[in-house]
Amino acid sequence: MRVLANILRYILLKILHMKYGVFHMLMPKDKETLLFFCTGKTFTDNLRVFYDFVVEAKKEKAVVLVKDQSLYKSLKGELPNVYSANSLSGMFQFLKHQKIIIDNGDARLFFFPYYLHPKFQSIINLWHGIPLKKLGKAIDKRRKESFDIQFQSYSYFTVCSEFEKELIESCYSVDEEVWVTGTPRNDQLLQKDTRLLENYPYLGKKTILYAPTWREQGNQSSFFPFADKDLAMLNQFLEEQDAYLLLRGHREEMKFFTKENKQSSFTRILPAHQDVFPEVQGLLAHVDVLITDYSSIYLDYLLLDKPMIFIPYDIEEYKEYRGFLFDYENHSPGTKVDSQQAFVNALRTAMEKPEQNALQRAEICAIFHQFKNGGACQRIYDQIKSIN
Repeated sequence: MRVLANILRYILLKILHMKYGVFHMLMPKDKETLLFFCTGKTFTDNLRVFYDFVVEAKKEKAVVLVKDQSLYKSLKGELPNVYSANSLSGMFQFLKHQKIIIDNGDARLFFFPYYLHPKFQSIINLWHGIPLKKLGKAIDKRRKESFDIQFQSYSYFTVCSEFEKELIESCYSVDEEVWVTGTPRNDQLLQKDTRLLENYPYLGKKTILYAPTWREQGNQSSFFPFADKDLAMLNQFLEEQDAYLLLRGHREEMKFFTKENKQSSFTRILPAHQDVFPEVQGLLAHVDVLITDYSSIYLDYLLLDKPMIFIPYDIEEYKEYRGFLFDYENHSPGTKVDSQQAFVNALRTAMEKPEQNALQRAEICAIFHQFKNGGACQRIYDQIKSIN
């Protein structure tokens, strides 16, 4: 059945390639205006940060093409030159522009009925984080079961370091060049926005963020996966420290956690998912301690040189179904815990002695970040403007 599905995908992609080849040959191209192709349910992260830079800092016209209809309706009243991808005018805008900016999509059919190919347009991928787990062609099962045409390819790809460049080149096909520029959202990370304090005054206290990775396979992420879990005791510890622990998981995971733990009774353990904080980098700037397992969020957080705690509770299972692109143990600079008592001890140390593990953090940061003082948007803009 899977073989038949792949054959049908192959045939469909071949048809799309020929069809779009004719369209692009007939359509004159605008090589100056950038088209931002938003494929998610929110216009955030690298795509939005770079869009704002282009429009506000550089005063250039940009076009936004939106797949999600609800998002399109909300953006239509907020921004100029916004088009629905589900319209003829949206299709016309796509075909008209030479430079397409994306931040997602590693399969060609992810963009269906659109077809993105470096042969026809300049496809510039800002992506959405330094890769920790295997992606694209690096996933053995996916590579073996798919035709090469099914994997999306790009003209250009932005990364934060030469090390990340090697990782990306092992996962994806980049026809022209991988640019070492830094990532747009980290410009935002390094500029703390104090306006968040107006709505969330607890960010002015000791703030701990717990952000596990999203598990698209296997079990849901498990918050506090400890045999000795006692959230009442943990909440009391946070009260004594005058600290707040924020939980950032997938929406469904947060619903499950709240249902299972009656979260409203824990005044110091609060939700921080995307509905509360759409832009995680703005939140990260206020965080004093980061807790995660295998989320690449910690690789961005390295730029702030603050303590991290890791809870790799299902690492063997995770390696089995996804795997890492590099040695996780040697590139995760922080205490690893497997019980609530160890977790509380690590939290206390992190808040009282934040300088612990600073040398290791600096060493890992140097591997993953060539630029540590922002300016990524300007570097990316300069690279794009140099494309003929």
